[in-house]
Amino acid sequence: MGLLLYAGDAYLASPLTNDAAALSALLFAVDDGAIPDGGTRPARALALARRVLRDAQIVGADVVLIGAGEGVDPAAAREATRLGAEGHALHTLFVTGDAQDAPGRRAALAGLAAAGGGLAGSAAEPDDVATRISGRAIAHVEASALQALGWRDCGRLALIFAAACLLSCFRRSAS
Repeated sequence: MGLLLYAGDAYLASPLTNDAAALSALLFAVDDGAIPDGGTRPARALALARRVLRDAQIVGADVVLIGAGEGVDPAAAREATRLGAEGHALHTLFVTGDAQDAPGRRAALAGLAAAGGGLAGSAAEPDDVATRISGRAIAHVEASALQALGWRDCGRLALIFAAACLLSCFRRSAS
């Protein structure tokens, strides 16, 4: 897990970590003044996410873009497609701001999710996206070359075989 913030540019707010509690505390501390520049360029955030994942050699990740759908342009769609092509999934959560053109902006975010092979949802009700992410992580490991790294415990079978061999050593002769 990691946290990127974006406006006119994108910033890495938290490096990749396994500590969900630390990341959630940081997420709830973010407000309008957290980013020094204005604008909305989700393409920059998606490009930074791709770069961070590539540098960390992440095989398949779920990226969640949370926004009001502003600034979605062909560059953002290209970045979403690239994320999907690299084995990652882009999910989007729509945050309701003003009601002006909300359906069009919601559709723009949904288009990014579709281009990135992910699911579109609402920030008010993120359960569908969370369920998809948790299920995808398990399915991804099962369907990949990483499965060979899994541990298969054959100790009990080896113990039964060793016990059978050991018992034959204590056999008495009939003479």
